[in-house]
Amino acid sequence: METSTANISNWFRDADVKAKYEKSKVPTSIEQIESEEQKLERQLADLRAKKQAAIEAKQWKLLPCWDGKGVLLKKEGNQMGVMLEDAEELIVVLDDYLKGLRKQ
Repeated sequence: METSTANISNWFRDADVKAKYEKSKVPTSIEQIESEEQKLERQLADLRAKKQAAIEAKQWKLLPCWDGKGVLLKKEGNQMGVMLEDAEELIVVLDDYLKGLRKQ
């Protein structure tokens, strides 16, 4: 198989080829390895923070509202405010409903 000098020269100018080569290069010094390790640790910390934010976004949040006379229920951008006495009734009704589902 014969390869021309022009083809090799074009490969070295190709951005995709350069990017693949850069990713495949193995660090040659302890400092380079430590730098790569720190970079990966920062990326991992960023991913963990995003994961935690996603988990928190899916959890129910209960906040006081109406000068402490109600409770605001929030989850994933949806929200509903309920007076405290209605919230207590809602708990009982919901509990009965769930117990009924378990019996089926």
